[in-house]
Amino acid sequence: MYPDLRFCATKPLVTFAQQRGNYTVLENYIPAGKSFRCHESITYTTHSEYSFLHNVDNIVDRWQGPVSVAVYTPGTDFERALKTILYLRNCMSEDIKTYVSFHVFYHKDHKPEKIPLPEDVMSMNSDCSSGLPDWTNVTTYRRQNKLLYPVNVGRNAARLAAQTYFVFPSDVELYPSIKVIPGE
Repeated sequence: MYPDLRFCATKPLVTFAQQRGNYTVLENYIPAGKSFRCHESITYTTHSEYSFLHNVDNIVDRWQGPVSVAVYTPGTDFERALKTILYLRNCMSEDIKTYVSFHVFYHKDHKPEKIPLPEDVMSMNSDCSSGLPDWTNVTTYRRQNKLLYPVNVGRNAARLAAQTYFVFPSDVELYPSIKVIPGE
C-alpha cells in the first residue's frame, strides 16, 4: 500500500537540457543550495512566468523544504526572468537560495537570444537597492506574440525535477499553510 522508500533514487542537482515535445527545459538551471535525498522531505512544485515570481518569497516563508519552480521564458522574457530570479536569490530571503531550484523552459520557435551558462549565472550580482522588479504593467514577450501559457509543460517540468519522491504540486499564487514543512 505504501511505497518502499528504502530503495528510491536520489537525483543530483545538476543542470541539463531536455527536449519535451516542442519545449526545451533547462532543469536545475539555477539549483538550490541544499540537496535532499529522495525520502527526506516533500517538494513543493510550481510553475510561473517572471511576472509572478515575487510569490516565491512567500512560499519559502511557509515551506522550509525543497521547492521546484519551472519558469516559462520564451524570447526576451528570459532576460526578465533571470533578473527576477537573481534578485530573489541575492536580495530576498536566504531560504530562496537554500531551498528553491529554478528550471526554465521555452518553445523551440521562441528560444531566448542569449542563454548564459549556469555557472556564469551563479556569479552574477543584483542591485538590491533597486527593489524587486515590478512587472505589473509590462507586456510580456508571450503576450506580444500571442503565445499560450503551457501549463502542463511547466507543471511537469517542476514535478520531474523534484529530488524527493513525494511532491506537492501547487499554483505559484497559492501559498501552503505556515510551517507545513518546518525549518531545521
